[in-house]
Amino acid sequence: GRQVDIVVATSNEIIDNLLTLAGAQDRGWLCGLPLIVFSARNDQHARACGFSRTPYIASSMSDEGVMNALRAWAAERPSG
Repeated sequence: GRQVDIVVATSNEIIDNLLTLAGAQDRGWLCGLPLIVFSARNDQHARACGFSRTPYIASSMSDEGVMNALRAWAAERPSG
């Protein structure tokens, strides 16, 4: 089975490349995953591409910013 809980995309190009790699077969699965992005522009692009969840926007373009977004995601995640 697939063992991906969340995806980090640091640019619109990475979002596009992820969708290309997923192909038609796995696009729905990928677009249903939680997503961390670096800007409102990336958020808008992800939604336009079909990502169905509200992306988490990193607080800064850094490891710390990504970790803050991961903590926010983990805090909202159902336990179990």
